[in-house]
Amino acid sequence: METKKIVLDQEMINRMVGCLPVSNDFTVNFTPESTKELPEEFRPIFRLKPFNHSQIKSLGKIGNNDDAALDALRKQILGWSNLYEINNNEAVEIEYVSDSQGNLDRSSVNKLSIRLSVEILNELTRISGIK
Repeated sequence: METKKIVLDQEMINRMVGCLPVSNDFTVNFTPESTKELPEEFRPIFRLKPFNHSQIKSLGKIGNNDDAALDALRKQILGWSNLYEINNNEAVEIEYVSDSQGNLDRSSVNKLSIRLSVEILNELTRISGIK
């Protein structure tokens, strides 16, 4: 029997993700709500992958350990574009840097503001079906 496949538009994907299982290679592009009022060239877009079951189980062990939370976050961010830091009177693009395992480098994740980190983590919990 042939597996049935249905092509989905982005609106339907957004409605279904978090409710239905996703494939291991599923990713989503995410623009944090707090940046929606910025000019388009300054709205960061993060490519995220959902947490898998073993990662979800380990999230409960994080507690108040900020390093563990950032470590979990950086492993789910696969890339970004339009991410800038303000340096005096200039906006300087932040380069996505991978570590030896292909995850976001620890020093790079520390460049994210707390607000962006929280918004990304909220999106990760949504697309992973946690909330």
